[in-house]
Amino acid sequence: MKGWHWAVVAGLYMLALPVFLVRWLLGLPRMINTIDTIQRGWVDCRHCGTRNVLNRLSECPSCGRREYGSVLACNCGARFFAIQCDGCGVTISI
Repeated sequence: MKGWHWAVVAGLYMLALPVFLVRWLLGLPRMINTIDTIQRGWVDCRHCGTRNVLNRLSECPSCGRREYGSVLACNCGARFFAIQCDGCGVTISI
């Protein structure tokens, strides 16, 4: 009976593969845009046009540590997908 268990699990994975492939392909443009923004090192605010630098002195909202580096990640393991504009204070999603 245990041999059938692995065959059933393998079959279910094969059935789920197209679903996960479609989900990955639909998310690919956003992932490419995010990688491009991070590599560029800055993001412009859509409201006021201020250029917001992604690598600077910042304080982590999770642990309170202040350090130079990316505003999108902290050494404590926290990850962030939005920043506050330096010019007008609006939230910018990355």
